[in-house]
Amino acid sequence: MRFDSRMAAKMLISVCLMLTGQLAHAERKITIAAAADLKFALDEIVMLFKSAHPAAKIEAIYGSSGKFNTQIRQGAPYDLYFSADIAYPRALKVEGLAASEVQPYAVGRIVLWSPVRDASKMTLADLTDPSIRKIAIANPQHAPYGKRAEEALKSAGCGKK
Repeated sequence: MRFDSRMAAKMLISVCLMLTGQLAHAERKITIAAAADLKFALDEIVMLFKSAHPAAKIEAIYGSSGKFNTQIRQGAPYDLYFSADIAYPRALKVEGLAASEVQPYAVGRIVLWSPVRDASKMTLADLTDPSIRKIAIANPQHAPYGKRAEEALKSAGCGKK
């Protein structure tokens, strides 16, 4: 996921509003379940929030969006859930397991990267070139980006080699 300052600001404002509401009602710890790709950005956001609210007790736990989704269904005590796949929190909302409406915090993009080719000029169809022997994607069973990458590769006609 590409993370820029506008997204960070929007996320910070959203987190602050949510946490301020939580903190106004109790002096308890706020537990955040967040997709692993948010670690560096969310750690900084939490640090900034804590500097403005020194009494705040916030714990961010990072991992797989799908695993967090399962844990929430089984009663895990998370106060906030930042998923890499919006389908997970939407399903939780439909099932009555969310306290508020689902809010997107970012839009992800699948990108091609290569240490030896100019990936900015590549398309998915270029991946069928016989000189490309390996393609790596995130695990589609656990990572939303892996699932989207798998779908994109299939759509482009790039089967397993």
